[in-house]
Amino acid sequence: MGGDVERSEGGAGERKVLQAHALQLKAISCCTVSCSQRDSRVHCGCQVSVQKCEASLVHPSACVHAQPEPFVCMQPHNLAGLFPSAPLDVLFRDPSDRRISSPQPQRVCRIPPPARGKGHSPSAPPAEGCYSLSPLGLGRGCLLSQAAATPHHSTSSPHVVLHRSALFCIKPHSTPRFPSSSMVHGQGGVKFQNWAKTYGSSPELYFQPTSVEEIREILDMARQRNKRVKVVGGGHSPSDIACTDDFMIQMGKMNKVLKVDKEKQQVTVEGGIFLSDLNVELSKHGLALANLGAVSEVAAAGVIGTGTHNTGIKHGILPTQVVGLSLLTASGDILECSESINADIFQAARLHLGCLGVVLTVTFQCVPQFHLHEVTFPSTLTEVLNHLDDHLKRSQYFRFLWFPHSENVTVIYQDPTNKPPSSSANWFWDYAVGYYLLEFLLWISTFVPSLVRWINRFFFWLLFSSRVENINVSYKIFNYECRFKQHVQDWAIPIEKTKEALLELKAALENNPKMVAHYPVEVRFARADEIWLSPCFQRDSCYMNIIMYRPYGKNVPRLNYWLTYEGIMKKYGGRPHWAKAHSCTRKDFEKMYPAFPKFCSVRDKLDPTGMFLNTYLEKVFY
Repeated sequence: MGGDVERSEGGAGERKVLQAHALQLKAISCCTVSCSQRDSRVHCGCQVSVQKCEASLVHPSACVHAQPEPFVCMQPHNLAGLFPSAPLDVLFRDPSDRRISSPQPQRVCRIPPPARGKGHSPSAPPAEGCYSLSPLGLGRGCLLSQAAATPHHSTSSPHVVLHRSALFCIKPHSTPRFPSSSMVHGQGGVKFQNWAKTYGSSPELYFQPTSVEEIREILDMARQRNKRVKVVGGGHSPSDIACTDDFMIQMGKMNKVLKVDKEKQQVTVEGGIFLSDLNVELSKHGLALANLGAVSEVAAAGVIGTGTHNTGIKHGILPTQVVGLSLLTASGDILECSESINADIFQAARLHLGCLGVVLTVTFQCVPQFHLHEVTFPSTLTEVLNHLDDHLKRSQYFRFLWFPHSENVTVIYQDPTNKPPSSSANWFWDYAVGYYLLEFLLWISTFVPSLVRWINRFFFWLLFSSRVENINVSYKIFNYECRFKQHVQDWAIPIEKTKEALLELKAALENNPKMVAHYPVEVRFARADEIWLSPCFQRDSCYMNIIMYRPYGKNVPRLNYWLTYEGIMKKYGGRPHWAKAHSCTRKDFEKMYPAFPKFCSVRDKLDPTGMFLNTYLEKVFY
């Protein structure tokens, strides 16, 4: 499940669900059903005759000819408050004039559907609590109105039954679901939060589809309701890039490995599969991804959508391992994309920001399974920066951690090996000290900020001042635990600017005693690529990640540190990591990315109405 999701039963949650249930009627047009006791036949707006009825009513998009269930109207008592959103709702009319009259008690009136094949139920089952409808759009369906989504507390029988798709009845306080004729099940009252609990939203409807057709149905509904849609995976992005108050699609149930091509060393997966699961499946076939980020509890479509990266100057960001994908657009079309098919869309969709459509499948280029030998040893900032090229050549996956307010650095080399697995992990040092003690001391420092300098030096001496080695299968070395919640920033600058930028950040901290920075500043490297919105577009890059922890969930003042860091990154031509919070706008991105206009052109064609936008993306494109 993406991020942390909370559900509230009944009340507003039910109403929100009901407000958005689509009527899955395939031959809908504005249709008036007029009934009179004087008439022997009844005619609707689509000119289809139906049997005699003893009531008079209007439903502007419920042509009985199109209904696969009988049209039933039940009036056990005065229903004056049942249909508050007149005149678009189901209304009882006086046949003698066009004005809306108060409904009067009448007998049950039933209009059977046309003859159908064997196996169809002749009537809809009774249910408790009824909701009226207001068609808010034509075409493939109409939707429940906000005004009409009010339960009426009948505990024995429904007031009105039009059709399971036309009038939806539920028991009070039950879990809201779509009608049985619909494939989609949405839930209201859901609160979404990212992993760090730094950003969240309350989507009107939360979906976990299991098929392409269900996603199409959600998009149809969103189009008719003029709602936006955001797709979420693992919910690890430390920003509001996945947040929405409209419709949210969590892809966790579309998580299959579809094809493994051992000859080409490629794997095709559904977009919702977590890399943690994919890594295990690949190992069964003797394959692996050549590079991974620190976290694998993330979805395949999500990691490429935000440009996830690790380190290694011979390796690109994770989207560079993608050789093909399929994309469901806002119009319901599926586009197959690769270097040879829909090439421009492929270059955009490999880092798609979630704004081009729903990524259904991803094909990754793999490598034979391998083990990594990780060596961690202490050094100084001066030594590492003065010999940066040597370090980059010495290790395939080189990175280093700088401890702010000091010269201390931890160097990390990771390289393929044939040695058997071994580990120096120790629960006491890794958790009792490296987690619980650290979090407690950082919490104390929120009252005495000057302690941060001491904490950074103390923990370097305690945990990072000696050489440590580990050997394991590649993904278990690439991945590491993020520990407690945090705020982060991560920008990519040209690799040749690494020394200048880091020394300027160090000087800024030294010159401002009131500005403190938690450890570490993590410095990683990536190869240039041709992906339009990649921070490494056409240049080898250095990623410089800063962090401020949230001990016991408490926010620590960081604004001065954040603004200082962003200013330095912009000065040296930086580009922000798309998944992480930043203050950039379209004007900034137009300067940062030469291919930004190309991406915008593709986005405008695939999503002209902005269905896949949200607050975060509006700042990017407007």
